[in-house]
Amino acid sequence: MENILQSPLSKNFFNTSNEDSNIYVLYTTNDSPIAENTFKMYLNYLPDHLKEEVLKYRKWNDKQNCLIGKILLSLGYNQIEDRELDFNFLKRDKFGKPYLIDSNFEFNISHTKNTVVCAFSKDKIGIDIETVREIDLQYFETVFSIQEMKTIKAEDINKFYEIWTKKEALAKAVGKGFGIDFLTIKVDDESVFYEDEQWQTNHFILNDNFCSLVFKNPKNRIRIKCLSI
Repeated sequence: MENILQSPLSKNFFNTSNEDSNIYVLYTTNDSPIAENTFKMYLNYLPDHLKEEVLKYRKWNDKQNCLIGKILLSLGYNQIEDRELDFNFLKRDKFGKPYLIDSNFEFNISHTKNTVVCAFSKDKIGIDIETVREIDLQYFETVFSIQEMKTIKAEDINKFYEIWTKKEALAKAVGKGFGIDFLTIKVDDESVFYEDEQWQTNHFILNDNFCSLVFKNPKNRIRIKCLSI
């Protein structure tokens, strides 16, 4: 699929040395459906079982985001491993977390209404992105501790999304998703704690969406690249 590989992702974006401690984030934003022929071209890049995974969604943006997440994964894989991704190596564990057989890196994908992100690291990694909008805090009393609630109420809506996306990114990094009791995840300014383990965090804004990363190595540097797909 030559068109996919002719992206603005330069060959020197990824450092593939054994000493590399970077986290790489690829993302793309589409406020409208991509061209039908482009969608079909990308879809045909996938094996049948992943095509079904994409097409099960009814809304165009859900289908598109599911598909583009896999394309971003492919783009990153092709550069990190210096070979084309065989999507038959993409599996899910017993908790539903996707992983790649015979790969030298970890990845995590997230999407919101118009933006898809894919993070790559040699260590465990979690990423979450959310569209910022007004929320009713009463629905999150089983998610946030009393102190977290106080902090959120004392600040603005961004504090809610900072804590929420860090918790969800941690759940994804651990690989248990919503199987985790979010009250057991403790968040402070630069760290997240779960089962006596400390994780590092970083958060940023992408196209008015709030995004958080959770990772283990405090020496990790983060590189972010926007792609047009």
